[in-house]
Amino acid sequence: MRSLHILRELDAQPSGDRSRSWDFSDSILDLWAEHGLLYSPNLMDDIRPNRHANGVVELPVQWVLDDASHFWFEGRTCWNKKIPMSSRVRELWQSEFLALSRLGALFLFTVHPQFIGRPSRLAMLDDFLALVTSHEDVWLTSAAHFASATDLELPKGF
Repeated sequence: MRSLHILRELDAQPSGDRSRSWDFSDSILDLWAEHGLLYSPNLMDDIRPNRHANGVVELPVQWVLDDASHFWFEGRTCWNKKIPMSSRVRELWQSEFLALSRLGALFLFTVHPQFIGRPSRLAMLDDFLALVTSHEDVWLTSAAHFASATDLELPKGF
């Protein structure tokens, strides 16, 4: 909540929060609602958005759609892991995107500047986004805009 206060003092208007590694306490959803946050991209329990009992919109995420799970490379495990080619990650994301779009589900991927920010990976991301935007039946929007859309009839969860 201190971070939210600091951001608002800097005229930023956060509308949602993703907990570090998608790990949060039972009370955090009520705190987010109390402080006016609209959405939570934290749970991996579904492929469709839903509303928590307090009105916060849950935008389900998946490890397979997180760039860190593919590109993370750190000292303790670096000798046991290969860094995948960007094309392999794109192939995986494309497969997941096509399957989720056929189901009318949410495709929410997570990217971090320190992982996706390499030239070949940015080119892959541009190429992948071109594929996504070529589908006329896809609504490409921000999490904040999605969560604030008043005409969404989302199932109640939790």
